This record gives sequence, structure tokens and C-alpha cells, in this order.
Amino acid sequence: QMCIRDSPKADPEEVERLRKLSASYMKLRKEFESEGRFKPNYVHVVYRFVEIFAMWVIGFGMLLSANRALYPVALIILGLSAGRVGWVEHEAGHSSLTGNINIDKRLQQFMFGIGCGMSGTWWNSQHNRHHAAPQKLKHDVDLETLPLIAFNRAIAAKGARSAFARFWLPIQGYMFLPVTCCLVAYGWQFILHPLSIFKRRLAFEAVCIAMRYVVVGLVGYYGCLLYTSDAADEEDSVDLGGRRIIKKKKKKRN
Repeated sequence: QMCIRDSPKADPEEVERLRKLSASYMKLRKEFESEGRFKPNYVHVVYRFVEIFAMWVIGFGMLLSANRALYPVALIILGLSAGRVGWVEHEAGHSSLTGNINIDKRLQQFMFGIGCGMSGTWWNSQHNRHHAAPQKLKHDVDLETLPLIAFNRAIAAKGARSAFARFWLPIQGYMFLPVTCCLVAYGWQFILHPLSIFKRRLAFEAVCIAMRYVVVGLVGYYGCLLYTSDAADEEDSVDLGGRRIIKKKKKKRN
């Protein structure tokens, strides 16, 4: 508003519109403050974290269980937990989780790193640009989705210049879940976010992501060991931690 007002070519009507808009915003903000909408609910915050950690324990526990029929259920639970992590890191990234900006940023980096294998700092840089000019072409980074996705006709028209986009965009709806989501997620996890962490020397986030892969690697390692133990059907075995551990039987000679 100040930039437009001080400009020699400022439109008086536009200045007045922005003045009224700012006044309405401040009025709404004060109403929210008086209603306590900006005060953090610590019980709810704790619940959100307990929910995520419980999903991790249940999901990984199922992967290490003796019942292989639970494996698909475990993957679904772990997938849902990643979505829940995304919402927590989103609120923390907006500094609207605990009321403390520094704590929120650290929680965001920790949860996003260990829960999704991604960088909170990179997410903030992109998401802030999105909120600075939401739904504005050439400004909102969330609209820079070509050649895989076109959210509106203007983006589709821009994609018409590419032969691949002309082929892909008509079928983008069918390819969104099986192909596009995987490409974007893996591209973020293994290319964009690690490069951003390396360039910015974000040691804390690098450690958080490393912790994620250590946990996943250990679960996979012990899961494979326990899985192969089931192959020895002729040997006696005992249950240990829900899985069959081979115990060879000493043969006695008559």
C-alpha cells in the first residue's frame, strides 16, 4: 500500500481500495486476537506428535511382525503418517504451532526431515513465495508445474509449446497418482532437497534426514533377517519378538 501511495503514478482509487482492505484486515486480526485464536493449544500440539509417533510404531511393528498380510496395512499407515507430518511441518513452517518461532522452525526441520526425508528450509523458501503472490502466474511457484501438470488453461496454453506437454497434459489426470506423485516426491527427496541442504550447509536437517534412513535401513535389515528365518520349515523354531527364530535341534545318536 505504501509503495503504491508514494508512486507518482499511483491510482487514487487503488490507494483507497488498499487502505480499506488493510483496515478490514487489521479489524479482523484484532477480533481473532480477542477471541484467543492465535494462542497455541499445547495439548493439541502434543496430541499431533503422539499420533505421528504412534503411527510409526504401529507401522514398523507390523513390518516386523510374523503376519505378512499386515505388510500392506503397515505401508498404508506409514504413508498416512507422512501426510500427517506434512500438516505438522506446514503449521510449524508458518510459525503457528507452539507460538515460538525458533521452536517451530526446529520442530518443522526435525519432523519434515525424519518423517518425509525433506528440507523444511527449502519448503519455507518456496512456500513463502507462494503466499507472497498466490495464484499469480510467473510469481506463484506452486503454479510452475509444467510439463507434468497444468492447473488451469493459462498454464496449459503455455505448455502447448512443448511436444511432450502436448502429449502428457491430456492424460495428466490419469497419471497424477501412479506417475506424477512419485516423480515429484522422489525428485524432492533425492534431488532438490538434498542439493538445497548441501548448498546451504544445513547440518541439522542433514542429520534429521540421515536418521530417517538409518531407521528405515535397520527395519529393512532386521525384516529381511526375520523373513528368511521363515524359510527353514524343517527346523524347530521359537517365537521371539513376534517372529520365528531358527533354533537347530541337536541330533542324538543311538
